[in-house]
Amino acid sequence: MNENKTIIKIAKRAKEDINNNIDVFDTFMNLSEVNKQNPLNLKAMLKAPLDQLAHDIYGIDQHLNKKTGKLENCFLPRYAK
Repeated sequence: MNENKTIIKIAKRAKEDINNNIDVFDTFMNLSEVNKQNPLNLKAMLKAPLDQLAHDIYGIDQHLNKKTGKLENCFLPRYAK
């Protein structure tokens, strides 16, 4: 499965299982950008326990600088490679 398809599945899972207010497109874009700078273990993230997935989804959303594409404030996703 290619990375984009996996990221879409992760974003949809976050919306369905964590918070229905999560925007799938925004989450896809955030994860894609982070994956370029700090590769993520996407296969593990897709199957992650919900609390750990929520940590990464919300943490990335909060700490991703949309202009630079870099994570700030020393945030490191649990599913970073």
